[in-house]
Amino acid sequence: MTVIREKQNAGTDTLGGEKGRYIRRLAHGMIMIAAAYYYFPDELPVTGLPKWTLAPAAVAIVLIAERVRIKRSMYVPGMRPHEMKRLGSYTYAVIGAALVVLIAPAEVGVPSIIAMAWADPVAGEIRNRGRSELSAAILSGATYAVIFLTIAALIELDPVTALILAACLTPVAVASESFDIVGLDDDFTMLFFPAAVGALLWMLFLQ
Repeated sequence: MTVIREKQNAGTDTLGGEKGRYIRRLAHGMIMIAAAYYYFPDELPVTGLPKWTLAPAAVAIVLIAERVRIKRSMYVPGMRPHEMKRLGSYTYAVIGAALVVLIAPAEVGVPSIIAMAWADPVAGEIRNRGRSELSAAILSGATYAVIFLTIAALIELDPVTALILAACLTPVAVASESFDIVGLDDDFTMLFFPAAVGALLWMLFLQ
């Protein structure tokens, strides 16, 4: 089984070689699918359940699947060695996205979810090419801000509001990716903390 080193840290090697790395990047980008939650009707068709039930249901499904995977030592392409016996980063992403859609309005949740989905892989690729942590942070932040503002424009968010949110959420996202926070995976922190800040700003000043 091929292992490639992505950071100067044995815990961040990627299983599956180059193919595994790109599978991981693509899977990370698919986090943006969570933003579709905001466009579901409040009452789900067929079941009649409120749409908020999608969030805990998604978390439950992933946790059950992870329990089976860990118990059977199953290999998922793109995983890192330390994830073989613990929750994969995608599990943290699902938990983070579930919390975001429950606490943040669409004006905050949609752009922050999509921005995070691609900003984190950019940071990883920059590190993989031997660049410094500062370079990774700058380019990751720039990616986050550009995507955030682009999506905000597409959903017709007020430009001034979008700029305020981007200016406040981008450094939170970069810090969440760059530093370990009480042992939480950055796929969780980059989703939850910026959205939590954005939701608070929205509630207090921007709506």
